[in-house]
Amino acid sequence: MLIGLSPALCVLDVSGNRLSVAGLDALAAGVAACSSLRSLSLNNTQARVIPASMLQLLSRLDELTVHGNALLFPPDEVVATGTACVMEYLSSAQELNLSGSDVQGDDVKWIVEALPMMPHLAALDISKTKIGCEGLKALASISLQTR
Repeated sequence: MLIGLSPALCVLDVSGNRLSVAGLDALAAGVAACSSLRSLSLNNTQARVIPASMLQLLSRLDELTVHGNALLFPPDEVVATGTACVMEYLSSAQELNLSGSDVQGDDVKWIVEALPMMPHLAALDISKTKIGCEGLKALASISLQTR
């Protein structure tokens, strides 16, 4: 558990640290008291799964970055707990950074289909991914007139 974090902490960047699920759980418990936290960076932490405890923080964050991690499809218990949290986050997210993740063409189709649920999204970073032709076609289908 993280001890002594100020409730006024607004930005926390733990990028580049190797974090297991237990480490992410401890981080979530430690930052739970940081009522001002708005930005959390978990880039290149070798995380494979984002645990439900971390997803519960999403509703208060303006930015969560997880690029550079080979995230796996989450277990059912995380999906059950996290889906509502993820949807709430996406409805207010201003930036979605998936750079360096395992995003592929079919994933971009899902992201494009989800854009109407992200009315505040101003930046989408899918650099250093494997989107290929299918992903480019999905991106090309975005109508700028509806955004």
